[in-house]
Amino acid sequence: EDTIIHGDVFAVAGAGRTFHDSVMGLTWEAGAGIKLYLAKYLAFRFDVRDYLLPQEVLGRGRITNNVTALGGFSVWIL
Repeated sequence: EDTIIHGDVFAVAGAGRTFHDSVMGLTWEAGAGIKLYLAKYLAFRFDVRDYLLPQEVLGRGRITNNVTALGGFSVWIL
């Protein structure tokens, strides 16, 4: 009668280059998410990430946070 939903919890971190005139240096990324396997060939994924960009806007340096959320379904076809 009871079912167990299998899943994965994950964390992400990294850095890269954003090509824009206002960005100074590297763009840093950090986030976490979850992937739930709902059936044999179906999964649901949700994750939240924050991109930190050092920018110079109107002559002033600042750190900009861009928070993104992603959700979706995966289907395996054999």
